[in-house]
Amino acid sequence: QRINQLISDIAAGPMDGMLGAFASQLPMPGLSPDYPISASAIAQLLSCPHAFLLNRLLYFQEPSEPPPQREIGQPYYGLLFHDVAAQFLTAYGLDFCAHKRNLNDWIKIIDQLAETAFETFIKKYPLIGDGVREQQRRKMRDDLRELIANDWECLKGMRVITEESFGYPVPVELRIGTKVLYVHGRIDRIEIAGQKAT
Repeated sequence: QRINQLISDIAAGPMDGMLGAFASQLPMPGLSPDYPISASAIAQLLSCPHAFLLNRLLYFQEPSEPPPQREIGQPYYGLLFHDVAAQFLTAYGLDFCAHKRNLNDWIKIIDQLAETAFETFIKKYPLIGDGVREQQRRKMRDDLRELIANDWECLKGMRVITEESFGYPVPVELRIGTKVLYVHGRIDRIEIAGQKAT
């Protein structure tokens, strides 16, 4: 009966994306300190309001599917790479940016961090075969080496802060005209040179 009703309906309705008055009942993040909006949600809202509606208000998600087995798929690889890079800068950032030791020493250190992280990760990720695992191990090692080789020059004399949270437990008030947007989030990496931060 419900299927027949949907087929016979002429006017557009919620099934067609026309939410009407229902939309006003959806809780909108950022309008109260009890329900702040994240920085990533603001970026999505500004770039694609429709995607924001589907993901952040209606909680529509892509159907889940098993991760690829012949490589570490996204977002898994990106998260693994990011975690190792953040761990390196958190533990050694000051000395690295001050060029204490030489680049080859730092490469050995990040290789060790990458090896430990990879061995932990691979226990939970279904890569198929030893050859694939070794290829992905080399890929991550090479990508991290390329990262710190580039950072070796770019971050010289700087200070780096990683995984900096803001708006917890009290959200930040971002004033826009007479309105207030309540925001929280996390900044992956802040590079500080003198009085300038990027």
